[in-house]
Amino acid sequence: MTPKYFITADENVIYIWDYTNAVSTTSQHFDDNDDVQSLVPQDTEGSMKCLNINCICSSVNKKETNICIGTDNGLIMRYSIENKIWNQKIDIKIVPVRIALSLNGKMFSFINKFDQLMMCNWKNIILKRTDVWDMMWSTDTSDMLAIMEKTRMYIYHGNKVEDPVTNNGYLLTLKDLEATSILFSELVFENDEPKLSVLQKHPTKALKDTTNILKTLSTEKILKFVVDHDHPRLWRLSADHALTQRMFSIAENAYVKIKDYSKILFVKRIQKITDVRLQRAEIEAYQFKKFEEAEKTYMEAGRTDLAIHLNKRIGDWDKVITYLQDTQGNDSELKDAYKQMGDYHKDRQQWNKAFEYYRKANHSDGLIECAIVLEDYDFLESMIDELPENNELLLSLGELFQSVGLCKEATRCYIKCNEIKLAIDACVELNQWDLGVELAEKYNFNKILELISKYTTHLLNSGDVVKAIELYRKAGQHEEVCNLLDQEIIKYEKKYPLLVKKLAIIKGFEILNHRTALISTGIGETSNDIDKLLKDDQHITNKRSIGSWHTAEAYHYYFLSQRLLYQKANPQQAMIVALRCCEYEDILGYKCHVVAALTSLEAQNYYHCSRAFTRLETHPDLNENEKKKYSELATKIFIPNPPPKDDLDDTLCDTCPSCGDMVKLWWSKCASCDMNLKICVSSGSIIVNNHNNSICNSCKHHINKENIIENNIIHCPLCHQIL
Repeated sequence: MTPKYFITADENVIYIWDYTNAVSTTSQHFDDNDDVQSLVPQDTEGSMKCLNINCICSSVNKKETNICIGTDNGLIMRYSIENKIWNQKIDIKIVPVRIALSLNGKMFSFINKFDQLMMCNWKNIILKRTDVWDMMWSTDTSDMLAIMEKTRMYIYHGNKVEDPVTNNGYLLTLKDLEATSILFSELVFENDEPKLSVLQKHPTKALKDTTNILKTLSTEKILKFVVDHDHPRLWRLSADHALTQRMFSIAENAYVKIKDYSKILFVKRIQKITDVRLQRAEIEAYQFKKFEEAEKTYMEAGRTDLAIHLNKRIGDWDKVITYLQDTQGNDSELKDAYKQMGDYHKDRQQWNKAFEYYRKANHSDGLIECAIVLEDYDFLESMIDELPENNELLLSLGELFQSVGLCKEATRCYIKCNEIKLAIDACVELNQWDLGVELAEKYNFNKILELISKYTTHLLNSGDVVKAIELYRKAGQHEEVCNLLDQEIIKYEKKYPLLVKKLAIIKGFEILNHRTALISTGIGETSNDIDKLLKDDQHITNKRSIGSWHTAEAYHYYFLSQRLLYQKANPQQAMIVALRCCEYEDILGYKCHVVAALTSLEAQNYYHCSRAFTRLETHPDLNENEKKKYSELATKIFIPNPPPKDDLDDTLCDTCPSCGDMVKLWWSKCASCDMNLKICVSSGSIIVNNHNNSICNSCKHHINKENIIENNIIHCPLCHQIL
C-alpha cells in the first residue's frame, strides 16, 4: 500500500486501486471498478503466459510508483504505474520468498526459502548474505539497505557496509539516516500498556559522525563534512547548530538547501531582533522547543508580553492567567484565557472545573454544555433570562428541556426566540394540553383543538380511553370528558359497580370544573348553561340521563349498607341505609330491594322485609323463574314470622328540623313541609341538629361531626378527598 495506490495480487494477476480517486465506490470488487488496472505479466514475445506470482513489493519516489514482483520460476519484473509499462526484468533462476525495491527502482533485494539475501542491479547480483530474516530499503536514500542477520543489523550503502549493531527487532522504518526496529516479543508481552522501549532507533554512521563533529570541529569543517555526505538530515543538523551559534547566513543557506521555507522565514525574522537575549529565547522556544528556558529569558528581559504569547502558543493557559493577573492585563485577554482553560478541562471531561472557568469567562455556550452534562437544570433555567431574545442557544435549551420532560422551561425558551409553534408542539408532545391551550389562546394559535381531536381519536381507536379522558381534562374540554365517562359508566355498570362509583365521582368533579370555567370566562347567559348541566347532567347516545352525584350516591349507599351488615355487625343501621338505596332504584335496579330484604331480615324488621319481597316478586327486571324463587323464599320466612301491618318502630324516626313532625331516618325529604333533609354520607342517616353538620369542601355532601370524631374520619367517605 502506497500513499496513493492499494496493490494486491493473486497467482497470475496484479490489481491496482487508486483509492485517492473520489469516483471510486466499490473498492472491494477490484475487477468491476474502472479505477483499477488488471496487469497480466507477459513473456518477452508479448504473448500471454501464466506466471505464478510468489511475492510483490512497491516503492514510491517523486517521479513514479514502481511495482516489483517475483515469480516461482525465478523471474523478477518491475512495472511503472504512471508510465504503464514493464521497465525491467531479470531471470535469477532462484525462487524469491520476499522481495524489496529501492527508492529509485534501480536495485532490488530478495530473500529465498533458505534465508539467503541477494541484492541486484537488474544486471548482476552484487551482494549475497546468509541467515538473513528481514530487510528494508530506505525511503529517502536510493542505495541504503538495512538487513537483519541473526541478532545483528547491517546497513549497506550500495555494496559498502557499516559496522553491525546488535538488534533483535523487526525493521519498521529506514529514513533520515536512522533505522527504527520494533521488539514484537515485548510488545505482545506488554500489550495493555506498551512502552516506548519496544521501539529502538539506530543512527547510521554518517548521522553519528555529524552529531560528534558538531561538538568538536569548526563550522567550516562541519559544512565540508555535510557537503561530502549530502543528506537533508545532515543539513538540518548543521543549520540548527549554526542557529545556536547565531550564524544566521549559514543557517539560512542550509535551510535553502533542504527547501524548508518556514525555517528560512524564521531565520529572517530572528535577524530583525536587535536584543541578543530575545534572539536566544526565540531560538530556544521555536526551534528547539525549550520553552522553560525561553520563558525565563523573556522574563529576565522584562518582556512579559512575549512570555504570555509563548504560553499561548504552547497551550499553557494556566501560566497565561497567572501572568495576566499579575500584570493586570486587559479583560478580553483574561476571558479568552479562562475560556481556553475551560476547553482544556472539557476535553478531559472534567466538567466541574470547566464549568467554573467558563463562568469566569462568561462563555454561555460552554456553561450550557457543562450544565447539560452535570444535569444542573436550575442553572439552565436561569440561563433563559440571561440569554438575549432570538439567541440560537435558546432553541437548543428548549430541545433539551423538552427531551427531559420540563415543559414550562421548554416553552419559555421557544417563546423567547419567537417559536410559538414549537412551544405548542412541546406541550402536545409532553401532554401538557392545558398549557398548550393557554398558549394557543394567548398567541391566537387556532390549531390546538384540531390537534387534540386527532390525538384523542387515535387514543380511542387504540382503546386507551383513560388517556383520552386525561387529555380532554388537561385541555379543559369538560363536556367531552363527561361524554367519555358516560360511555365508561354504561360499559361497566353491571360488572364493576365500584369502578362505576369512581367514574361517577370523577364526572361530578368535572361538571364542577366546567361550571367554574364558565363563570371565570364571563360567558353570556352562563347561569342557563350551569342550570342545564346541573339539571340534565350529560346525555349519552341511548338518550338516558346519567346524574353523576346521583349515581355515585347510589353505589355508595349500596356498599355502605353491606359494610354495616357484614363488617360492623349493625343490621339496624344497615337496614336504614338499604331503605335509602330504594330511592336509587333507577340506578341500582332490583338490587336495592335485595339488600333491603336482607338487612331488614337480619334486623328482624319483617314489615320492611315483607315490603322488599313484595317489590322483588313484581319487579320488571326479573324473569318469572326468579320471581318464583323469591316468592317461595318469602313463604318460608313469613309463615313463621308474619309481618305487621304498620311500621311501629319509633327508633327509626326523628323530628324534622323545620316543622318538627316525625320523619323516617332514611327519608330525603320531609312529608309535611317538603324540606330536603341533610344526609350523612358516613352513616346514611339524616342530620337533624345543624351543629353536628359538616360539609365536604370538595363534593359538598354532609357528614355528621359525631361520626367524624367517633370513627376518626380524615377523608370524605363519598369522594375520598381530605376534609
